[in-house]
Amino acid sequence: MVRISVLSLACCLFLAFLAPVSALAGDTVKIGTISLEWIVQNSKKGQAAKQKLESKAKELKQKLQSDQTELDALRTEIETKSSVWSADVRAEKEREYQKKMRSFQIKSEDAQYELKQLEAKVMGPILKDLHAAIAKVGKENGFTIILENSRKGLKSQVGLMYADESLDISELVLRELDKE
Repeated sequence: MVRISVLSLACCLFLAFLAPVSALAGDTVKIGTISLEWIVQNSKKGQAAKQKLESKAKELKQKLQSDQTELDALRTEIETKSSVWSADVRAEKEREYQKKMRSFQIKSEDAQYELKQLEAKVMGPILKDLHAAIAKVGKENGFTIILENSRKGLKSQVGLMYADESLDISELVLRELDKE
Protein backbone atom coordinates (compact mmCIF):
# COMPACT_ATOMS: atom_id res chain seq x y z
CA MET A 1 0.00 0.00 0.00
CA VAL A 2 2.81 2.43 0.92
CA ARG A 3 4.66 1.42 -2.22
CA ILE A 4 1.67 2.36 -4.41
CA SER A 5 1.29 5.73 -2.63
CA VAL A 6 4.96 6.59 -3.16
CA LEU A 7 4.71 5.55 -6.82
CA SER A 8 1.56 7.64 -7.28
CA LEU A 9 3.21 10.63 -5.64
CA ALA A 10 6.29 10.26 -7.87
CA CYS A 11 4.10 10.13 -10.99
CA CYS A 12 2.13 13.21 -9.91
CA LEU A 13 5.33 15.17 -9.25
CA PHE A 14 6.77 14.09 -12.59
CA LEU A 15 3.66 15.27 -14.41
CA ALA A 16 3.59 18.53 -12.43
CA PHE A 17 7.14 19.32 -13.49
CA LEU A 18 6.59 18.12 -17.05
CA ALA A 19 3.56 20.35 -17.66
CA PRO A 20 5.45 23.70 -17.57
CA VAL A 21 8.20 22.26 -19.78
CA SER A 22 5.72 21.09 -22.37
CA ALA A 23 4.08 24.53 -22.32
CA LEU A 24 7.44 26.07 -23.18
CA ALA A 25 7.97 23.59 -25.99
CA GLY A 26 5.83 25.71 -28.31
CA ASP A 27 7.91 28.83 -27.55
CA THR A 28 11.41 29.24 -28.85
CA VAL A 29 14.15 29.23 -26.30
CA LYS A 30 16.98 31.58 -27.17
CA ILE A 31 20.23 31.03 -25.29
CA GLY A 32 23.27 33.26 -25.27
CA THR A 33 26.63 32.99 -23.57
CA ILE A 34 29.04 35.69 -22.45
CA SER A 35 32.54 35.90 -21.07
CA LEU A 36 32.38 38.31 -18.15
CA GLU A 37 36.15 38.32 -17.83
CA TRP A 38 36.62 39.23 -21.50
CA ILE A 39 33.96 41.95 -21.39
CA VAL A 40 35.45 43.61 -18.31
CA GLN A 41 38.99 43.42 -19.70
CA ASN A 42 37.98 44.94 -23.05
CA SER A 43 35.49 47.56 -21.90
CA LYS A 44 36.49 51.19 -21.55
CA LYS A 45 35.49 51.17 -17.89
CA GLY A 46 37.36 47.93 -17.25
CA GLN A 47 40.53 49.23 -18.86
CA ALA A 48 40.32 52.46 -16.83
CA ALA A 49 39.87 50.40 -13.65
CA LYS A 50 42.79 48.15 -14.58
CA GLN A 51 45.00 51.19 -15.15
CA LYS A 52 43.98 52.67 -11.80
CA LEU A 53 44.67 49.39 -9.99
CA GLU A 54 48.03 48.90 -11.70
CA SER A 55 49.05 52.45 -10.83
CA LYS A 56 48.18 51.91 -7.17
CA ALA A 57 49.95 48.54 -7.13
CA LYS A 58 53.07 50.14 -8.58
CA GLU A 59 52.94 52.91 -5.97
CA LEU A 60 52.58 50.42 -3.12
CA LYS A 61 55.35 48.23 -4.52
CA GLN A 62 57.72 51.21 -4.65
CA LYS A 63 56.93 52.02 -1.01
CA LEU A 64 57.76 48.45 0.00
CA GLN A 65 60.87 48.24 -2.18
CA SER A 66 63.01 50.40 0.13
CA ASP A 67 62.04 48.26 3.12
CA GLN A 68 62.87 45.11 1.14
CA THR A 69 66.27 46.54 0.19
CA GLU A 70 66.98 47.42 3.81
CA LEU A 71 66.00 43.90 4.91
CA ASP A 72 68.23 42.31 2.26
CA ALA A 73 71.16 44.48 3.31
CA LEU A 74 70.70 43.58 6.97
CA ARG A 75 70.42 39.85 6.12
CA THR A 76 73.61 40.05 4.04
CA GLU A 77 75.40 41.87 6.87
CA ILE A 78 74.33 39.20 9.35
CA GLU A 79 75.45 36.39 7.05
CA THR A 80 78.85 37.91 6.29
CA LYS A 81 79.82 39.42 9.65
CA SER A 82 78.17 37.12 12.19
CA SER A 83 81.29 35.01 12.57
CA VAL A 84 83.30 38.00 13.87
CA TRP A 85 80.56 39.41 16.10
CA SER A 86 80.12 38.51 19.72
CA ALA A 87 77.06 36.45 20.66
CA ASP A 88 75.35 39.58 22.06
CA VAL A 89 75.88 41.60 18.87
CA ARG A 90 74.74 38.69 16.71
CA ALA A 91 71.59 38.23 18.84
CA GLU A 92 70.86 41.97 18.69
CA LYS A 93 71.20 42.01 14.88
CA GLU A 94 68.96 38.93 14.59
CA ARG A 95 66.30 40.62 16.77
CA GLU A 96 66.58 43.76 14.67
CA TYR A 97 66.16 41.70 11.51
CA GLN A 98 63.14 39.82 12.90
CA LYS A 99 61.54 43.10 14.02
CA LYS A 100 62.03 44.66 10.59
CA MET A 101 60.76 41.49 8.90
CA ARG A 102 57.54 41.56 10.95
CA SER A 103 57.11 45.25 10.16
CA PHE A 104 57.64 44.54 6.45
CA GLN A 105 55.10 41.70 6.51
CA ILE A 106 52.52 43.94 8.18
CA LYS A 107 53.11 46.70 5.62
CA SER A 108 52.85 44.15 2.83
CA GLU A 109 49.55 42.78 4.16
CA ASP A 110 48.23 46.33 4.57
CA ALA A 111 49.17 47.10 0.97
CA GLN A 112 47.37 43.96 -0.25
CA TYR A 113 44.30 44.88 1.78
CA GLU A 114 44.35 48.43 0.43
CA LEU A 115 44.60 47.13 -3.12
CA LYS A 116 41.74 44.69 -2.54
CA GLN A 117 39.58 47.50 -1.12
CA LEU A 118 40.34 49.70 -4.12
CA GLU A 119 39.48 46.85 -6.48
CA ALA A 120 36.10 46.39 -4.79
CA LYS A 121 35.44 50.13 -4.93
CA VAL A 122 36.41 50.41 -8.59
CA MET A 123 34.83 47.17 -9.82
CA GLY A 124 31.51 47.50 -7.96
CA PRO A 125 30.02 50.14 -10.28
CA ILE A 126 31.40 48.39 -13.36
CA LEU A 127 29.78 45.10 -12.40
CA LYS A 128 26.49 46.91 -11.69
CA ASP A 129 26.62 48.54 -15.14
CA LEU A 130 27.59 45.21 -16.69
CA HIS A 131 24.57 43.53 -15.11
CA ALA A 132 22.31 46.26 -16.53
CA ALA A 133 23.92 45.89 -19.98
CA ILE A 134 23.41 42.12 -19.93
CA ALA A 135 19.76 42.54 -18.96
CA LYS A 136 19.19 45.15 -21.67
CA VAL A 137 20.83 43.04 -24.40
CA GLY A 138 18.87 40.01 -23.21
CA LYS A 139 15.52 41.80 -23.31
CA GLU A 140 16.13 43.68 -26.57
CA ASN A 141 17.30 40.55 -28.39
CA GLY A 142 14.75 38.14 -26.95
CA PHE A 143 17.11 35.86 -25.02
CA THR A 144 15.47 33.41 -22.65
CA ILE A 145 18.71 32.78 -20.78
CA ILE A 146 22.28 34.11 -20.86
CA LEU A 147 25.03 31.96 -19.33
CA GLU A 148 28.57 32.85 -18.30
CA ASN A 149 31.18 30.92 -20.30
CA SER A 150 34.62 32.21 -19.32
CA ARG A 151 35.66 28.78 -18.12
CA LYS A 152 34.27 25.84 -20.02
CA GLY A 153 34.59 22.14 -19.42
CA LEU A 154 35.95 20.76 -16.20
CA LYS A 155 37.23 24.20 -15.15
CA SER A 156 33.68 25.55 -15.25
CA GLN A 157 32.42 26.99 -11.99
CA VAL A 158 28.87 27.39 -13.28
CA GLY A 159 28.43 23.95 -14.81
CA LEU A 160 28.72 24.99 -18.46
CA MET A 161 30.65 22.19 -20.07
CA TYR A 162 30.23 23.20 -23.71
CA ALA A 163 28.68 26.01 -25.69
CA ASP A 164 28.94 26.62 -29.41
CA GLU A 165 30.79 29.83 -30.26
CA SER A 166 27.76 31.05 -32.23
CA LEU A 167 25.93 31.52 -28.91
CA ASP A 168 28.54 33.99 -27.63
CA ILE A 169 27.09 37.50 -27.37
CA SER A 170 29.99 39.06 -25.48
CA GLU A 171 30.53 41.64 -28.25
CA LEU A 172 26.91 42.82 -28.00
CA VAL A 173 27.17 43.21 -24.25
CA LEU A 174 30.53 44.98 -24.57
CA ARG A 175 29.08 47.52 -27.00
CA GLU A 176 26.12 48.11 -24.68
CA LEU A 177 28.40 48.55 -21.66
CA ASP A 178 30.62 51.01 -23.49
CA LYS A 179 27.55 53.09 -24.49
CA GLU A 180 26.77 53.89 -20.88
